[in-house]
Amino acid sequence: MPDLTARDLMTPDVVTVPPETPVVAVARLLSERGISAVPVVDKGGTPLGIVTEADLIRRLAGEEDKPAGWFRSLFGDPAAQADRYARTHGATAADVMTEDLVTVEESTTAGHIAHMMEEEGIRRVLVVQGGRLRGIVSRADLLRALVAPPPVHGALSDDRFRRAALAAMRKEPWAAPF
Repeated sequence: MPDLTARDLMTPDVVTVPPETPVVAVARLLSERGISAVPVVDKGGTPLGIVTEADLIRRLAGEEDKPAGWFRSLFGDPAAQADRYARTHGATAADVMTEDLVTVEESTTAGHIAHMMEEEGIRRVLVVQGGRLRGIVSRADLLRALVAPPPVHGALSDDRFRRAALAAMRKEPWAAPF
């Protein structure tokens, strides 16, 4: 696996949403496409954040939050409380997204990506080049790399071609979730 890079591992055609996408639409998209996260990008393709299943579950869990008691309100961090309220009551992707992105370039090695995921406690990294989103590498992509034969650079492997074709089909409204 030492020769594998983000370019070899990434899903190239990532489903994305603009920041003004309603949270309900994001949840529906994740459910229908069978994906666990969606990057939020601006019109130029620059990543602004990512909405994960955890972000949406946090929103749902926030419905059970009770107002802070008097004592807690004295010692609580007002900025953190305001941020939590916005994330749990937000209406758009921009309101609930995680803004602290972990990104890599296409040339980043699989080993370094795995190390970053482990250190940061995350499940995916965005692949960017020149500030624009190029793909995404998930834990599942790293696991496939462990059992896949090494890629022949310059040639499009069957698995990489299959992933690219599936990613393209996921963007089509006629494609059933798979």
